[in-house]
Amino acid sequence: MKNAERVALVLLASAVSLVFAGCQPAAATAGSGGVAAPVPVRVDLKGKLPPTFTATSIEVSIDRKRALIDGNVPVMGPEGRVARFDRKCILLTIDKGIATPVLDLFGGSKASAELLHLAAMSPDGQYLAVDSSQPVVQGAAPRCKVRLLDIASGKVVGELDRSANGLVWAGKRLLLSGGESGKVQAYDPVTKKLEDLPIFGEVTASDLAGDRLLACAGMDPMKKPSGDDNPVQLVITPQGKVLCQLDKGGSSCSRQVPFISPNGKYAALIHLPDSWSEFTEISTRAISLDDGKVSTIPWAYFMAVTDNGEPICCGEKGLQIGRKKWEEFVPGDQAHAGKVVGGEFFYLTEPGHVFKSVTLPPVVDKPDWWTATKPASAPKAP
Repeated sequence: MKNAERVALVLLASAVSLVFAGCQPAAATAGSGGVAAPVPVRVDLKGKLPPTFTATSIEVSIDRKRALIDGNVPVMGPEGRVARFDRKCILLTIDKGIATPVLDLFGGSKASAELLHLAAMSPDGQYLAVDSSQPVVQGAAPRCKVRLLDIASGKVVGELDRSANGLVWAGKRLLLSGGESGKVQAYDPVTKKLEDLPIFGEVTASDLAGDRLLACAGMDPMKKPSGDDNPVQLVITPQGKVLCQLDKGGSSCSRQVPFISPNGKYAALIHLPDSWSEFTEISTRAISLDDGKVSTIPWAYFMAVTDNGEPICCGEKGLQIGRKKWEEFVPGDQAHAGKVVGGEFFYLTEPGHVFKSVTLPPVVDKPDWWTATKPASAPKAP
């Protein structure tokens, strides 16, 4: 079983002209059917990631058996300044709390290398979507492709001759933003069908079921925006129905992409005032998408929101969770990206590059940090 999976992953790497990490994954174990608490994950990736690597996103499958860490590595120019950022991703298998690197994807600078732009793992951990291109040859347009890979077999099970500004899994479908038409497209890996959705803009996140999407689009996402339209952050359905406008657009549009909880009940974002001169009024807001209630706490750069509507951020002294105020729950650790799966939070420490999971602190039965005050653009009933 181990050798078969290793061979499959070698095929996976060669199929996309990327680099196999050379690490053999741990064998999967059969479920016992019990309800024992999950074993905390802790693995030191020092040496597996460049010292200057910064994580931008982390994906973990719902069964906790696979994880994808996506990030950037700065490349210095001749003047000692950062000339560009190379994309780098690492795929891990998780068994009994031990995460083993099995595939290293990176956008290198070698002339023969294929440049990695985006990567996204499906929630069930079955597929890996990769957007990449061949280096530009003088006189020829770059060849861009989006490939869908079956992680277990290593086979390419779908290939699209196009590039994408965004790759987001919505349930069992892959959503691609940034096509020539401006419409978001949905690809089904089972039927191999690619269809246009009635959405113009970029989908940035989805709940696990794929019923609620976060999108940066015009006020009417079902119409192609004109040059005068200011983008706004919306919660919409795959059919293009707007459930909630999260900001006012223009100068008040959040500079940080919002997050949606895995159960699709909450969205969180940085709320900016109408004027930049009112800097002290910047706050972190979580919004209940069902009843419009709002939780407002001091500004912080957060990286996830739980199924209870609690943003998670990195404070000066450790990881914090937002309730009435920011409460420290992992002292000492620093991180730039993380993922909520069930009652756990997965993250990569920076500096240090240790991949960990921690159980989220329990929530009180009747949270009292939510107010009935609705935001300027209140959520509409789904």
